Amino acid sequence: TRRRTRLYLLVEHLAAITSRGLPLTDGLRWLGADLGGFIGTKIVAVARRVEDGAPLGEALAAFHHTFPPVVRAMITAGDRSGNLAAFLDELRRSYRRLVESTSQGVHAAISPILLTVAINSLMLVVVYTVGPRLQSMFTHSPAPGGRWIWTAIPWISNGVICACAIMT
Repeated sequence: TRRRTRLYLLVEHLAAITSRGLPLTDGLRWLGADLGGFIGTKIVAVARRVEDGAPLGEALAAFHHTFPPVVRAMITAGDRSGNLAAFLDELRRSYRRLVESTSQGVHAAISPILLTVAINSLMLVVVYTVGPRLQSMFTHSPAPGGRWIWTAIPWISNGVICACAIMT
């Protein structure tokens, strides 16, 4: 998510730079210095290639392991069409949706597992604290039935955890 956020900042700043008609290479250099790290150095290298006369799409394609194919394809299409600002604005909107939706998707996938683990932990505590007392009550009482449930609860609880993990 950290890399995705940095790429989102790159797309956001590129869209702002091109929509205002500012020099692209200066904006890339400033952004590379601000972001720092691996992506920052690659953005500065892209700025150098653009200064040497390469289109932005080709400069990004030279570092194909750093920048995702969607970003490269949209920027290349914008370069070819001559309307880079419109393409970057659409890419900015798409990337914003991607960045916002992934955290929600992760929470939606993890919450059933966490809930299942919490319920199963509670059931295991009940089985091992209350279960032996109830087992002795069932052993000494003449009423039939009820004994099997305390031995089945741990197996059912493990089955629920496995089913939840498989569904996720």
